[in-house]
Parts: sequence; structure tokens; C-alpha cells
Amino acid sequence: MRCIAFMLLSIFWVHHSVAQKEIDSLQRVVETTSGKPAKLKVLDQLTRAMIRGNHKNLIPRLQEYVALAKELKEYDLMASKSRFIIQQYIIVGEIKKGKELCEAMLAFKPHFKKKNSEAHLLLKRAGLKSSELDYHNAIGDFDKAAALFLEAKDSIFSADAYFFSGQASSNSGDFITAIEKYEKAKDLYEILKDYNYMFSVAGESLLLYRRIGLRDIANEKTSVELEKAKALKANFFVGFCYLSLAEEALKDQQLQVAKQYLDSSEAYNKYNKDITTVSSRGMQYKAVLLRSLLAEKNMKAADSVYRELLEVEKKIRNKYLLSSVKPDKVKYLLEKKRYREALSLLGDYKGVSSNSGVENLYGIEVEKLLGEIYEKLNNPNKALEHQKNYNQLRDSVNKQTLLNAFAFHQTRFETAEKEKELIKKEAAITELEKDKELASSKRNTLVAILFSVILVAVGIFWRERRKKKELKRALDRNTKELTTYTQQLLERSKEQQSLKNQLEELKEQVTEKNIVDTVQELLSSKILTKDDWYVFKDKFVKVHPSFFGNIKSKGYKLTKAEERLVALEKLGLDNQEIANILGISVESIFISRYRLRKKIKAPKEISLVEYLD
Repeated sequence: MRCIAFMLLSIFWVHHSVAQKEIDSLQRVVETTSGKPAKLKVLDQLTRAMIRGNHKNLIPRLQEYVALAKELKEYDLMASKSRFIIQQYIIVGEIKKGKELCEAMLAFKPHFKKKNSEAHLLLKRAGLKSSELDYHNAIGDFDKAAALFLEAKDSIFSADAYFFSGQASSNSGDFITAIEKYEKAKDLYEILKDYNYMFSVAGESLLLYRRIGLRDIANEKTSVELEKAKALKANFFVGFCYLSLAEEALKDQQLQVAKQYLDSSEAYNKYNKDITTVSSRGMQYKAVLLRSLLAEKNMKAADSVYRELLEVEKKIRNKYLLSSVKPDKVKYLLEKKRYREALSLLGDYKGVSSNSGVENLYGIEVEKLLGEIYEKLNNPNKALEHQKNYNQLRDSVNKQTLLNAFAFHQTRFETAEKEKELIKKEAAITELEKDKELASSKRNTLVAILFSVILVAVGIFWRERRKKKELKRALDRNTKELTTYTQQLLERSKEQQSLKNQLEELKEQVTEKNIVDTVQELLSSKILTKDDWYVFKDKFVKVHPSFFGNIKSKGYKLTKAEERLVALEKLGLDNQEIANILGISVESIFISRYRLRKKIKAPKEISLVEYLD
């Protein structure tokens, strides 16, 4: 052991010597550097080294740096370094100087380029206010600093600010707000993977739940945090959780369960290498173990643990922690009938002076113990007085517990409702953004489709236009051919008529009747023969392709003669021209038309062609 202690001392001495050499070297460089910007850089290195070594000349050098940064108008550097001076003032208890410097630095706020310059100063000012128990104003500065750090994306300091704000809220009696601040700090530490601080905040939060009477919630959250700590191998916090669960089991008289939790707590605490935590946790462990042994009436083991607890206490300087184990020591002394010693141990208790949940809970336990001590000392008046105090405090705490529970659940409900509203708004915004994206996508798609349609339409237009031109040319050509062919038929009918006239003249001159009748028969034959009709119909259909199809689609079954009649009428020929082409009389045309009209039931006021087409 002596060898190990000597090695540790040697390592410390070597480290201290190296650090001092670095500081001495930098101080010489500062004295020989003439340029102010260069000197500021060296001063920065020097003050950093002095902060690490907690050097006795730290404040003068920090002040020198701040003055030079101000002269060079490096206001952010000035503010950043001044916070270390303020911290030194807080440590030595010179609160007034700290406040004056803090306000002087904040006066340069308009010149700050970085948001965290103001945030750091607000954080220090909040610390100064907390030291004066001005928690209300301290909370305001802590919260503002946290918000500024978040804007500056300096999450670690934002988490610290929320943590300190939670402590200030707890000290002021605003426990629900304190829990909310702790949870914000814990979430940020978890995001940053700073698990030591995350579990430290979680521990504060769990203790606060228990202090304000929300045991069920505290137990539920302890189980959740316990599993998380195991997964992350945070042994110090696992030990803390088991110790908390052991205390709760003892309150419910579950002695065997409490013992199991205590064994688990001790097992995990062995892995803890933080000396300060080991000492405080060891004292708390001994106190809970003593309580457990007293409940089991195992006085022999309790004697041993009590002596161990007294030894551990010698390493603790925290007055709050020392006070917290007094009730367990008093219970032991009562069991040992050492009443005067027990009374002496509680001699510094002055009663409850505030509405602090922590003080009330401690007061309840102490008032009950004092009542028991005075009863054992045969002082009924004092015993009754403390019993009344105990009853009043217990009723007050029970009432406050109900109010705390109501406030907690109401806050949670309101938070949940706000989150629902926020989720709805975010969903609406997301939906709106999706609608915008969809609308934009639709618009782009429509533009693309429209452009494609225009291109296709233009293509179709030009193709149709070309096709139309080709069709027009073909139609003109076919119409011309049909007209020419029809004209030829008409010419032939005219020639036939001329021959007919000449024949009438020859009848008077020619005596042989058989020859004349033969010629007459030839002249009376149809001009539109079967072959002529096929040629004519082919040319007609090219010009009027749907004419006969329309007639057929209406259910009319026309004979060949009727088709010829309506086809010639479609061409606009008069009765005489039709009669000449068909080689029949005009009267026959009238009869044929009459019969066809009757057949298809066409009204008199409309032409056949118009009715059929």
C-alpha cells in the first residue's frame, strides 16, 4: 500500500512539475511578446494552462487577457474568458465582484457576434443569483442561456443550463417544473452520449419524484433507468437504482426483497472508481443496510454496520448527506436505549422553516423520532409537542403529495394535449408540403403531358393536314374523273338523241320496216350498260364513299336500278339527263322515283337524296 501511495505521489509531482514548467515558459513568452494580437494568443494558452493547474496567479492573468481583448475589440473572446474570473469569485465567495463583472460584460452584448457569449455570462449570473437564494431570477437566466446555447448548437452547455435550472426550480419548491427541466437536460445528455451526466440527472429526477410523494412513478422510472444503465454498463448508477429500490422495499416491509436489492447495490458499487461517489454511496448504503438490519432485529450485525457507518462519515464533508443518515443512526441508538445520545444527535434540528418538500419529509421523520425519544426519557409534554408537529407535518405532506400528483398528471395531460396539437399541426404542415410537392409534381407532369400533347397534336395536325391535302387531291381527281365520265355518258345520250332524230327522218325514206325497227331497238338500248355501271359506281364511291353504306345502315335494300337512280340524282343531274343516261323516258323516272319514295316512306317535302343521305 505504501509503495502504491508513493507511486501516486510521484506521478502527481511529475505532472505538477511539467505543468509548472509550461506555465513558466508561457509567462516568459508573454513578457517578451510585443504585438498585441500575438500577445493575446499567448495569454490564451497561458490562462488555459493556469486553469488546468488552478494556479494562484490565475485571476490577474485572466484580467490581463480580458483587458487586452477589450482593447482589441475582441468582445467574444473577452466575454468567454471573463466567465472564468466570475467562477473564481463564486468559489471564494466574492459574489458582489462576480455580479459587477458579469453586468459589465453583458453591457457589451450588442457587440457579441456569437450567441453563446451572452449565454455563458447568463449562466454565470444565474449561478451568482442561486448562491444568494434568488432562485426565481436565476431560473430566468438559466432558461434564457439554455435557449441561446441551443441556437448556437452548443448542446452540452444547454443541457447544463437546464440541469441547473431544474435544481433551482426544485430549491424554490416548483417540483413539477424541476422534473421537466431535468428531463430536458437528460434528453440532451443522451443525444450527446454523455452518459455519466445523463444518469446523474436521472438520479436527481428519481430522488425528486420520491421526495414529493410520487413513489409509483419513481419506482416505474427507476426500473426503466436501471435496465438502460445495465445496457450501458453504468455501474455507479445501477448501484444507485438498487439502493433506491431497497429503500422503497423497506418502506413496504419487504425485508427479503430489500436485502436482495442491497446485495445487488453493493455488487455494482465495487466497480465504481469515483472516490467521491464511492464514499457518499458507501455511507448511504450503510445507512439503508442498518435500517434493514434493525427491521430484522439483527442487532449483532447492526452493531457492526453502525461502526462502519461512523468510519465512512469521517470521509464525507457534505452536510446534507451527513444529515440524511441521522434518522437511521437515531433509530439504532433508540434500539440500543442510548436515548441521550440520540437526542444529542438531533440537537441541531430547528424545525421546518419552509415549504420545501425535502425539508418536510426530513422533518416528519425527525419529529416522530423526537417524540419517541422524549417518551423514553419520561418527558410527556415534549413528547406530545413533537407528536403534534409530526401529525401536522404528515398531514401537510400528504396534502402536498396529492397536490403534487394532481399537478404532475395535469401537466403531463396538458403536455400530451399540446403534443397532440403539435403533431396535428406538423401533420397538417407535412400534408400541406406533400400537397405542394404533389401539386408541383402534377404541374410538372401536366406541363410535360401538355408539351407532349402539343408535340403530338402538332405532329397529328401536320400529318392530318398533309393527309387532308392528299385526300383533297384524290377527291378532286376522283370528282374530276366522275364528272368527266358522267359528261361522257351525257354526250353519248346526246349522240343517241341526234341519231334518233335522224332515224325519224329516214323512216319516211326507207321502205323496209325490219331494218328500221332493228336500228330503233339499238338506239333505245341503255346508255349506262352493266360494264359502264361498274366503272361509274367505282368512280362514284371514290367521291362519295359513305353514300351507299349510309343507305344500307338505315335498313334500306335498294335494287340496282334504284341505286343508279339515286346515284345520278346525287350528282345533281336533272330528270332528262337521268333518263338519257338510263335510256328510259322522263315519265319512267317519275314513276321509279315515286315507287322508291313509297318504299322507303320518304316525306314529299324532302328530296330522296337528302332523305337517304
